[in-house]
Amino acid sequence: MARHMTETNGVLTNGDAMPPPSTLAAQIVQNQTRPAAPQQNGQDATLAQLLHEMLYNPATVQETNPAVNVQLVSVVVEAGLGPLASDNPFAQFDVLIPQAKDSITVVEKTVKRQPHLLLTPISEDGPQLALPLLARLIAVCGRPKCQDLPIPALIDSLIKTLSASAEVWQSAKTLQQVIQDMVDGT
Repeated sequence: MARHMTETNGVLTNGDAMPPPSTLAAQIVQNQTRPAAPQQNGQDATLAQLLHEMLYNPATVQETNPAVNVQLVSVVVEAGLGPLASDNPFAQFDVLIPQAKDSITVVEKTVKRQPHLLLTPISEDGPQLALPLLARLIAVCGRPKCQDLPIPALIDSLIKTLSASAEVWQSAKTLQQVIQDMVDGT
């Protein structure tokens, strides 16, 4: 008997069973965009654990699907940096700052592998990834305890990555102007 597979949000599903994510990037996207449900072993991998595994395990397979990588950057920026943009007096900075640093590193490495991601819309009618990414980075800049985050280095790296890409180098100057306008506006 053949099983009926349906597509939901770009992911094939078989009833409630979803195929296992093939890369850590896909796991991060899946874990951050679905309601919390324990994994088979009863423990969910935290964002911090998945980011650390993605960065420091040499056996990690890098995601090559641009759609997954756009979602990865979007999710990592929101989940990894978003908590620092709010005025939460109970924030656990000893956890959030290392997670934010790993998030920044994941974003930088992902964009270096696929520079065109910055110009890819985050949804069908959504803005290009660069805009919400920059908005989140600017929201974190100047926050207490966030001065040591390598945000200026990330922004510089993004511009250099675009400039070095044969397919999207023309967009580097535009991105640089948008950043300058944002900085001047604040």
